[in-house]
Amino acid sequence: GNGVSFRGYLAPETERYVGVTLVNETYRVTLQGSPGKDAHPYHHHINSFQLQAEDACLGQSYRSGEWRDVAFANGAEIRWTNDLFTGEVVVHCHILEHEDTGMMGQFTTV
Repeated sequence: GNGVSFRGYLAPETERYVGVTLVNETYRVTLQGSPGKDAHPYHHHINSFQLQAEDACLGQSYRSGEWRDVAFANGAEIRWTNDLFTGEVVVHCHILEHEDTGMMGQFTTV
């Protein structure tokens, strides 16, 4: 991995753009956020990601190695490879009310 930080996921309005990724590259990211019941479900468009460690929250348990498009932002580690898509990729909280009030970001794949 390359240690890309997606801190813009929970950032203020001026910091919603979280960076650039490259097509055909693999990324490993730690989703930082609140532990336990306050963790936000992170949703990643375009490419599914693979959990790199167990991730349990809100009565749901995901196992290391599973492929997902949602994980909890509670220190979970995810890994994905950008396929053929280039362009804007949206990431956001998967709680609709949070997304609607701006808990989202984007990165560009080139």
